[in-house]
Amino acid sequence: MIGGGLAAGIGVAILASNPVGWLVLLTGALALSAGIAGTAIGTGQLAISYSGQTTAQQDEELNRASSTMMMFAGSPGGMLGGTAGALYYQNDEGCAEAHFSAVSQKPE
Repeated sequence: MIGGGLAAGIGVAILASNPVGWLVLLTGALALSAGIAGTAIGTGQLAISYSGQTTAQQDEELNRASSTMMMFAGSPGGMLGGTAGALYYQNDEGCAEAHFSAVSQKPE
């Protein structure tokens, strides 16, 4: 009960602060949720992979899908870049392609 009241008080203080507080809150919430989801998905993938229920190709597909999800959902910038990439490339691969090109420079 005390923890819930404290969390609500912190939330009200952040929301009442200004748009910078809103962005900080949004970024923190997205990072936390992506981390929790990534840990849960990774644990599940590890369990089914080591139990022999998936092939190497299925493992690779699961890894790629979960990595793309975490990159996209982990920050406001990831959402903007992933959305722009998906719109530009007109497919779901564009989401990951745009993020990878934005964060890493390819050697020439």
